[in-house]
Amino acid sequence: MIDKLHTQVRAAVEAILQGQSKAGASVDSATNAGSALDEITASVATISDMNMQIAAASEEQRTVAVEISETVVNINHVADENARASQVLAASSDDLARIADELQEVVSHFKY
Repeated sequence: MIDKLHTQVRAAVEAILQGQSKAGASVDSATNAGSALDEITASVATISDMNMQIAAASEEQRTVAVEISETVVNINHVADENARASQVLAASSDDLARIADELQEVVSHFKY
């Protein structure tokens, strides 16, 4: 009976030691999981910062694209105005040439 009790105590001690070992392994696993989660959190924060930088750069590019578009529209208006002014100048030149020809003809009547 004492031997049987002694055997059962040893089995109980063995079970307790295995339980402690498994509990220690569980604590280690939980610690490793916590470290992994910390690394994941840091990585997510880095990615979030990068996304913010990309968003800011995209907004700057959009702003520049709008400015370029407005500048191209302004250049187009100036080019149109220059074309109209050139047409007016060409017409004025034609008129001036015609008037010069008429004046030449009138002056030629007064020559001896």
